[in-house]
Amino acid sequence: MAMTSLDEIPPRDSTAEITEVNNSDECDKFSTVTASALEMPLGVAEQVDQAALEADNIRLFLGRVDGRPAATGLLIQSGHVAGVYSIGVVEEFRRRGIGKAMSWEVLRAGREAGCQVGVLQSSEMGSPLYEKMGFETTVTYHHFEPAN
Repeated sequence: MAMTSLDEIPPRDSTAEITEVNNSDECDKFSTVTASALEMPLGVAEQVDQAALEADNIRLFLGRVDGRPAATGLLIQSGHVAGVYSIGVVEEFRRRGIGKAMSWEVLRAGREAGCQVGVLQSSEMGSPLYEKMGFETTVTYHHFEPAN
């Protein structure tokens, strides 16, 4: 999905406190939330997230609700394109607008870094949200699984 202009990003709301992850302790919290929200093994999330923390073109964001880690988001900047990745919300915090707030925060960070376009690959669950935000489907992926 793509958003062809980052000019119309709404102001921050108070749905969640979202901060950028800048150290290993916060990265550990980010990984724990990512593993839970995206249903992946914690060890995989830790390896990927630690590498991302060290990359120049990647920024990690952690959202908290009442001080509790609740959501993640990741920005990968490629030229003037803001890639939105790893938007995940822990199940107990879903359906409160936190994923939307995180997505806007990642896009906002991209715009502030000079990006003009936003892109993402959405899950089936996230597509309606992203369409309401102004993203348009540009490509459809098909997932095939081997027969037993």
